[in-house]
Amino acid sequence: MLRQKDAFDFLLFCVKNQKACPLIDVCDVGSPHPSSIIGKNVDLRMDVPKYMIYQNGELHKEVTDVTEYWPEDSVAFLIGCSFTCDAALQDAGISLRSIELKKNIPMYKTSIECNPAGKLSGHLVVSMKPIPATDVALEVEITSKYPKAHGGPVCVGCPSAIGIKDITKPDWGESIDILSDEVPVFHACGVTAQNVLIASKVEFAITHKPGHMLVTDLSVNDNNVFEVLPRSKLIVHDLENGKSNVPSINVTKEVEQHSPNTDDNPDKNISMKKRKLSNEDNGTSDHENKQVVNAVLAETAKLSKKQRKKLAKKKSKELEEVIARENFHMTSSNSGDKEKLEKSNQTKKTKTTSLTKQRSLPGGILIQDIIHGTGPTVKSGKKVSITYEGSFPETGKIFDKNLNKNKPLVFRINTGEVIKGLERGMEGMKVGGERIIITPPALAYGRHGSPPTIPKNATLSFAVTLLSVGGKR
Repeated sequence: MLRQKDAFDFLLFCVKNQKACPLIDVCDVGSPHPSSIIGKNVDLRMDVPKYMIYQNGELHKEVTDVTEYWPEDSVAFLIGCSFTCDAALQDAGISLRSIELKKNIPMYKTSIECNPAGKLSGHLVVSMKPIPATDVALEVEITSKYPKAHGGPVCVGCPSAIGIKDITKPDWGESIDILSDEVPVFHACGVTAQNVLIASKVEFAITHKPGHMLVTDLSVNDNNVFEVLPRSKLIVHDLENGKSNVPSINVTKEVEQHSPNTDDNPDKNISMKKRKLSNEDNGTSDHENKQVVNAVLAETAKLSKKQRKKLAKKKSKELEEVIARENFHMTSSNSGDKEKLEKSNQTKKTKTTSLTKQRSLPGGILIQDIIHGTGPTVKSGKKVSITYEGSFPETGKIFDKNLNKNKPLVFRINTGEVIKGLERGMEGMKVGGERIIITPPALAYGRHGSPPTIPKNATLSFAVTLLSVGGKR
């Protein structure tokens, strides 16, 4: 709620930023009562669980009833909320741990600038849901059908890509741990309005407290309010432009242009064997981490059940391919590195190059073959020699590597010489093959980690090249 003199600027802001502030209703001047379609006898002065009162951009008070503060020249706005989609997500079998844990969903300020309107300007706020990786495509499909509830996600996967420095420290709400099989999914949030009012130092405003929303009588099946967003209205946000055009969905159009520049010089003889991790930091910078943006673009026309399943399967494949390409350095943004990569591939005449679908192994291990080898196969108990590069999937930061083919890492499979996730993830590889192996914390260094290099509960990824199986090497 704002005073009438500020109402037009805010209305214009909502029109220019529909992803962040999808308008459901606007009250008449001085009235606390929205349209009857919202609910019978709704009084916005007392029907919201908790309010926040701002004066000149500063929080003045938190109350549960704002009747005494409601001005005669008030104009109240109702904005849609992503909670509207929760029932549909749960009906589809998608786990929502904020509900399971009875926690308020975490919300974060981002680096994405909203389109200014009059004297109002500021940055987008997003909410975060940890979604099982296998359900991300379905989550996008479902939420994209409800543009009045913020629609599909703004970003999937990499918090730093939208300016979130520490995902464990939300600006509003409560922190929720992201499990090894989950991906953080970020949706535009109505708290954007609150953030903009603060940044613009509006003289007087009353908002809901984040997490304390008005529940209406509207049905999510009412197409007059929650219409399906046509494909033609989807607006793409490209990080290369450096600035957001909200409403937006973060999409990496060309994966090769967003890949990290890694150090070509191998570290000193680093062993990936347990208890022998390097303490050196060879990770990529925050700027280089920007490329880890997962492509998610929902097609939201009304589909049959069979068509929806086909679309979800298609999007799942696309998401897996992008995650593999971006997080695990399969290409490089540097043209010189690209030439080296192409030259290297040309010399591998005995190998078959193939970006295969990511597969799951028991225990939550994910593998993806980049090059299929043609030599002997890895089996339990066999001695193997490999070169590898270990990194953290979320940031792309390299924590360890050994790329020296003359002094490779040598060990026997399933004897406990290396972490379980690595040796189990190599089973079935053939000599000459290259594979990405993602191992969950339980099959890596667990809840204790391996300080200072590996933090607790860390998911690890390895780009492995198999040099030999058996023999004296």
